[in-house]
Amino acid sequence: MTWSYSVDQLRSNPVYFIRDQIGDADSTAPLLQDEEIAQAVSANASLYAAAADCCRKIANRFARKVDQTAGTMKLAFSQAFKSYSAAAIRFDTIASQSGVGAGNLPGGVVSLFGGDAVEAGMLGTPSSIFRIGMHDNFYPVAPTGQEQVDVDQGQGE
Repeated sequence: MTWSYSVDQLRSNPVYFIRDQIGDADSTAPLLQDEEIAQAVSANASLYAAAADCCRKIANRFARKVDQTAGTMKLAFSQAFKSYSAAAIRFDTIASQSGVGAGNLPGGVVSLFGGDAVEAGMLGTPSSIFRIGMHDNFYPVAPTGQEQVDVDQGQGE
């Protein structure tokens, strides 16, 4: 198992990007190994979803530990659990708002991997969930004129 991190490679290495996002950049107190982060990257459609998985892994490790007090010193593992659980929710929200479908990485990842990733087929072409007229409201009166209603979407006859 290895642990590595380089600020110079944040834009080119997804493991370093996630390590930076989740706050695991201290070599004296590593939270996850490179292989664990790489597994999360390969199992998820976006880097933010992978970051959420990594935060859940870390939170689960802190959940097993009890808070300890020795004199005036206190180790609050429950606070670390709450913090990483909240971070997982935050990264899940970012991943879901990016509109990433299965097999497609978010547009922001293009800048991480560069244009070569698109040519190599690493990034899918995201299909848009938006279409012209999707928020048109014809109730109570239908439009008049040369407008056409999309029959496939169930708005017309």
